[in-house]
Amino acid sequence: YPAGSAERFIYAAREANSAGRDLTLAMTPIRGKSDAIGSISLESRGTDRLALGFVLAPEMWGKGLATEAAEAVIEAAFTLTRTVEILASVRVENLASQAVLGKCGFVRIGAGLQGAPARGGLVECVSFRLARADWAGAGAPKREASAPVAHAP
Repeated sequence: YPAGSAERFIYAAREANSAGRDLTLAMTPIRGKSDAIGSISLESRGTDRLALGFVLAPEMWGKGLATEAAEAVIEAAFTLTRTVEILASVRVENLASQAVLGKCGFVRIGAGLQGAPARGGLVECVSFRLARADWAGAGAPKREASAPVAHAP
């Protein structure tokens, strides 16, 4: 990533968290050092849609951590908000992240170029979708949504 992009990301995430528009969380190990090993986010895409994003340090890959974190925020999104679907996009060559989304119940809905400022322009991505009805039908906890989408304190 270009110099300064991490600081800009953190500032923008804190601002969006504070305003209640989005939710970005740092991922840290349960045991040992508490250094950040990644982040996971739900960003508002209108009044009833969210976009899931996650990044994990390479040394933590293959341990199920991205799937665990994604499942937790997906459950929070569908149980605490009225969102009807969660969207996600990953680079075409990122097969591991595509597998994480598949494990979480996402289905592929398309592919194409998407803006990636931290990567210097457009990149080829695959897009995914997880509908509330599909998530609920997959044995997810059945609870009533009680808050508007993406307006967490």
